[in-house]
Amino acid sequence: MGLTATQIESMHEAGEAIVEQQLLRIDRLYGPDGRFPQKYHNRQHTIDVVASTRAIAALALEKGKITDQDVPILVIAAGGHDLFYDPKRKGHNEKRSAEITVNMMKPFTCFEPEHVEDVGKLVIATTVKSFFPRLIQNVDPADYRTGIIADADSSSFGMPFPEFKSRAFAYLDELVETTQQRLMQYLDGECVLLENHQWHTAEAAELFPNVLGNIDAIRGLQTVYAIQ
Repeated sequence: MGLTATQIESMHEAGEAIVEQQLLRIDRLYGPDGRFPQKYHNRQHTIDVVASTRAIAALALEKGKITDQDVPILVIAAGGHDLFYDPKRKGHNEKRSAEITVNMMKPFTCFEPEHVEDVGKLVIATTVKSFFPRLIQNVDPADYRTGIIADADSSSFGMPFPEFKSRAFAYLDELVETTQQRLMQYLDGECVLLENHQWHTAEAAELFPNVLGNIDAIRGLQTVYAIQ
């Protein structure tokens, strides 16, 4: 699809505006003072996924794996991937999030119908098809962008340990409320997930290289908690 530089610039600007709307909605629903407060699926997680998407996409763009017009599409999808979150009945979360996200795009005339369709597809790509023993999302091997957003969604796995730990324990707090998850069981599960984790993109592996280090650090935490 041949787009003018002006249209692509407008798409980038619209993407920034849409992300702001998305964050406001997430705060209203899932923030600490929101209607359904979440310890992990909140503003910080969305900011993480948007930032990771930008970073992965920038490298992929440099390598010619995606185009400039793909970047705002990815960013909008990243900002919208958890616009609807039900921690107990998760089956429709991505579908509803995709619907809300594409509706946010409709007032902006810079987007073609294909862009709207692509954003919906990218949100759906974050759907978890299998959680254990390896996190498997709804990635299309023929569409590199789906691997980018899936990797961004799990980018905390390869962040430095202090960042990984804060996010992992925030998710534990959610699981305690919904499933009475126990700490040591959770840490065991985290080790299994990290040991089996596979990045979809070379860029994510380069940007988030701390998976093995995080496994070692969790093992250390298990030792500490075991003797307390």
